[in-house]
Amino acid sequence: MSSAEREAWRKFRSDRIAAAKKEWEDLLDLARAEADLAIQTLGTSESRAHAERATMLTEKFKVALARFNEEIDML
Repeated sequence: MSSAEREAWRKFRSDRIAAAKKEWEDLLDLARAEADLAIQTLGTSESRAHAERATMLTEKFKVALARFNEEIDML
């Protein structure tokens, strides 16, 4: 593999890892925001909906974090 090919591969891997990291960070931020809204709206019907969305986003976060870890393991 030439130096240019190695550099292209490194950039490709780096970009994939950065995208995977951004995905789980964004999902975690959204889950936190929904959890905060659930707390702020305690005692209302909205609270349950926010809590359910926070739970769903947390599950998506777990999948995204696993994908990130797989990208790191491929290095």
